[in-house]
Amino acid sequence: MKTLLVGNTKCHAATRLQEEFFKRGLQFEMVSPTDVIFSVTNNQTSVTANDGRNILEYDVYFFRGLGELASEMAVIANYLRKHNKVIVEDVFATRATYFDKFLPTMVDDGIPVLDYRLIFSSHRNVLNALEYPIIAKSLEGSMGIKVRLLHNRSGLDDFIQTFNFPILLQKYIPIQFDYRVIVIDGVALGVMKRYNEGEDFLTVRAGGRRECVELPEQAIDLAVHATQVAGLSVAGVDLLEHEGTYYRIEVNMSPQFRTFERVTQINVAGAICEMLQRKYQQHFMPVTGQYTNQHASFVAEP
Repeated sequence: MKTLLVGNTKCHAATRLQEEFFKRGLQFEMVSPTDVIFSVTNNQTSVTANDGRNILEYDVYFFRGLGELASEMAVIANYLRKHNKVIVEDVFATRATYFDKFLPTMVDDGIPVLDYRLIFSSHRNVLNALEYPIIAKSLEGSMGIKVRLLHNRSGLDDFIQTFNFPILLQKYIPIQFDYRVIVIDGVALGVMKRYNEGEDFLTVRAGGRRECVELPEQAIDLAVHATQVAGLSVAGVDLLEHEGTYYRIEVNMSPQFRTFERVTQINVAGAICEMLQRKYQQHFMPVTGQYTNQHASFVAEP
């Protein structure tokens, strides 16, 4: 099996995936969307990398972190699909990132979330009716960047001027920690508890105390269900607990997992590698039965 990662090739996650594939004796290469060339010559289509590699030479394509070129990559994904290639997470190339963060709630009212409004322009009637404090999020950010706790309309106007639309305005609940659940192929690998230190609301994740914890079945089921509704094979689901109820904050595509692996000692990269192997095998030899939670035994090597 020869796998090509299409997306962010510079991050720690890409390096870890490369390590796990090589450890298993499997071929694994990467290409950045900016290095892909789509050509038509004499009515013959070809897709190559700028170093001359033929993109069709691979068996499995793993789309991860496409950034601003997601729309362009949809063309490549459709081309690969017509050639009966195995494509995993091509949802990146067909839907906006922010849509996947909040899609589960839009299509399934059974997923508990904090009240929010997603707006794409300056709707005065909506903005004038807001109650403060409120959390504002720019949908282009990640890892808590471009998130603010706002206490008045002046703060909101400054936020809009800085980050522009679309923005998400979410009900504020004071909490001291939240949970990151990594879900792969319908299985929750583990849970990392993230403490909020030195701020009056939880936003980010860089720095601060982390620990490996267990969550009740209802919380795990929520994380898995939200991932499935979003149509993702790999996701980092953020949850919070308030007055006995677990709420989904976001379903994050292409989650980073350096800290998660260190804290939980769970080999996320290994689990992704084996998931891609299964996808390839199932493409040609459909299997029956439910895949069980065997990922829990993955342990990161020191």
